[in-house]
Amino acid sequence: MSFLEQNLAIIEARDPELAALMRSDLDCSHIEVLPSQQPDVPTARVTLPSGELVLLHNIEDPIGSAVRSAETHDMKAENGSVVLGFGLGYLARELARKAKKNHTIVICEADPAMLKTALTQVDLHEVLESNYVRILVGEQIPFQDWIFRLATKFMTAKVDVISYAPSVRLNPKAYGELEAIAKKESLAIILNRNTTLKAGARMMENMLLNFPDVLRSTGVNHLEKLFQGRPAVLVAAGPSLEKNVHLLRELQGRAVIIAVDTALRLLLPLGIKPDIVTTIDFNQINFQKFANVPIDPDISLVYHPGGYYESIRAFQGPRFTSSRVPNRIPAWLMQYVEDKGGLSSGTTVAHMSFSLARHMGCNPIVLMGQDLAFPKNQVHAGDLSLWKIDTSDMETVEDIFGEPVGSMTSFKHAIYHFEKAFAETEATIIDATEAGAKKQGARPMRLRDVIDEYCNLPPLDIKGLLRDAGKTVEPVQTGDLLRDMDFISAEFDCIVKESRDVLAVSGKLKKKIDKGQMDDEQFCRLSEKAERLTQQMDGHGRALYLMGEQNYALELYMMQHAVATIDEIEEVDRKIAQQVERAAVYYPSVARAAENFKKPLDRLIDRLKRAQELEAQPLGADATAEDWYQRGVAYGKIDYGREALQSVQEALARRPDHVPALKLAVRLFLDGNRTGEALAVLERLRGLTRSDRKLERLAQEAQEKYQAWETRTARLKEEFEGKVHAESLEEAGWFYYRTKDYRRAVSMLAQAILQHPTAEGYAKLGHARLKMEQRDGAVEAWEQALALDSTRADLYKAMGDLALEQGSEEQAEAFLQEACRLEEDDLDAHEKLARLYLKRGAYLEAGLCYENMLRLVPNRTDLILQIAGLYQRQVTMATTQ
Repeated sequence: MSFLEQNLAIIEARDPELAALMRSDLDCSHIEVLPSQQPDVPTARVTLPSGELVLLHNIEDPIGSAVRSAETHDMKAENGSVVLGFGLGYLARELARKAKKNHTIVICEADPAMLKTALTQVDLHEVLESNYVRILVGEQIPFQDWIFRLATKFMTAKVDVISYAPSVRLNPKAYGELEAIAKKESLAIILNRNTTLKAGARMMENMLLNFPDVLRSTGVNHLEKLFQGRPAVLVAAGPSLEKNVHLLRELQGRAVIIAVDTALRLLLPLGIKPDIVTTIDFNQINFQKFANVPIDPDISLVYHPGGYYESIRAFQGPRFTSSRVPNRIPAWLMQYVEDKGGLSSGTTVAHMSFSLARHMGCNPIVLMGQDLAFPKNQVHAGDLSLWKIDTSDMETVEDIFGEPVGSMTSFKHAIYHFEKAFAETEATIIDATEAGAKKQGARPMRLRDVIDEYCNLPPLDIKGLLRDAGKTVEPVQTGDLLRDMDFISAEFDCIVKESRDVLAVSGKLKKKIDKGQMDDEQFCRLSEKAERLTQQMDGHGRALYLMGEQNYALELYMMQHAVATIDEIEEVDRKIAQQVERAAVYYPSVARAAENFKKPLDRLIDRLKRAQELEAQPLGADATAEDWYQRGVAYGKIDYGREALQSVQEALARRPDHVPALKLAVRLFLDGNRTGEALAVLERLRGLTRSDRKLERLAQEAQEKYQAWETRTARLKEEFEGKVHAESLEEAGWFYYRTKDYRRAVSMLAQAILQHPTAEGYAKLGHARLKMEQRDGAVEAWEQALALDSTRADLYKAMGDLALEQGSEEQAEAFLQEACRLEEDDLDAHEKLARLYLKRGAYLEAGLCYENMLRLVPNRTDLILQIAGLYQRQVTMATTQ
């Protein structure tokens, strides 16, 4: 059997599509197979379209070179590699041989003919049979999913990019783009790892605290295609939001307004009520975005189950969440809940907003306030920033006008995620930020124009549709869920006890080892006991796995130091000594993690059981106000705020003067930032009961919150009324010129001069027409501009440049002469005019131009020689005539 048939037989079973491609009639004529100096080891030479010849492997020792190259790469089990370029497969084969089990290798080969040649010439079974090697072919390879899978499987994963230089020479553009993607995806793994390392415990606590709310929230699957074809405006909190925030009032009911959590503190005071708010932030500081914000119950929330729990409880309206979250704890708990669907949360809350809009079928999807850059050292609009810029992290990106603007690593990564999502989206993507970083795949537009062109639609009860969608909650297997939670809690008890037992035994072993007493009977008994306890600990695999994210530092340590291989050491004494060292690091950390996990888990179990008991004992029609009040108290004790308030309202419906229920209502209203309602209840209480310290404190808290919000609202309204600026058509046209949308630029600038003809308007129209290859139209516009303002040196110069381009040198000379007369300091115009003079032998005039240039740049000593030479030629001409 030939190498080709042997290799294809393996590929056929694993990747039939690739096998079919390799069996097709591929043109391999540009690849020449050559013998090397090693017997039966070929190399290959490729002829590029330019005629250049590229040798893919050296003639002397192709395999030895591959071995030496493979030795420079670390192929740890928990990591992965992206190999750019296959050649004849020698390097790939050596990497596959060297890689530890589980080390994923993604090989990208831009030229299918190259891979077929390799399959024809070399036995590649080690590469093709590996479960951890994937070969992807083509110039544009969507291999991000492979890296994502690697990151999901191993939190500690690191992805190395291995570029095979000869292959890269064959197609530097394709491999350069693939390398950029691989590095960005690798950065994503690092950022996610750092987030987990820093906040794993916080995220674990949030997920457990949120879980009752998750159970009572509607799944995002009920939002799928809910607003098919309806525009969505995604409101982020970047500095540019200040410019157009007032326009959002026009969009209510016409487009789905999805705001990130940070923006809400600005929108509500300005009378803008978004349809949906999104939140994913797990940090406590996130609650400052909602602290003292009276969130209207008509606003829906879409949240990540690991978001900060107080932020999620602050919302009174419909709440939607996901089941499909790539975290261990929700994956465990949600197996007992009917699927709620999922959204790609990306790396920021704005990515979640985009994913949500796409999920709901919105089109177009419009970004607003999504700067991802800070030209004025401002991160957010108004006073929304909760953190300061770290200028040490400052980088530069291209803005929507093609100019450099300040950004930072996390923003660049967010841009990459957006661009990847845009490429996968059929809907039209519009960037109406009007500033900030460029995002490939999004068309820059002014929000005013987006509203006029896409949002002239009949009004829709968007909030009503969301309210209806939020009425359905997925069923839960409560009994099975609680039994499993009890089991895991008991497992944590065992882990803590067994960790302490192991540490006690390993401490005794350590003393024996230090004294050199490793041969006596007691040491053997202790060793055997330690082995039994270790095996017992291994039996808690599921509980240990669940602890991994919140005990991530330990998991990282274990991976990096390869401590798992200690158990494979054959020399008994050395193995035991290293096991004792490992125990001193591992078991204290495991015990702490189990205790830290068990506490909120037990609290969650208690909350769910008490809620289950309350739901199993519904109150009948004969229930009294006191019965409902006591039910409200019971719900309040387990932080079921909505149910507590509903119970209190039932109590007050039966007895409006029930003082304890009124007091509880005040507390619950304040917890939900519903200060107006709290004050109304306090007013009722004044006539029903004597004031006491507790009631006075509640009244003071309500008044302070209410006044603070009213003050903020008045301040922002006054501040933003002064910021409203209606752009002229000329300004709008120039915006589109700068964003290279020349068709729109011409249209708007032409309208602008019809309404109000100015020299500047005609000048800009001329430039825009020139970009549209409308040269005659450009000249016509510039002539109109000069008729209004004959001092525009820039326009004479532009017309001179155009005349030069068209070969009309006499015209060009006349225009440039006028440009130089009007603007004596234009170095470029003088230089162009000098060349025209030289061309027709006007040496004196050319010399005068060079003198003007020398005046502007005195350090140009070459001009002195040019001037002297020109005057000499002028004198010579004069004397010979």
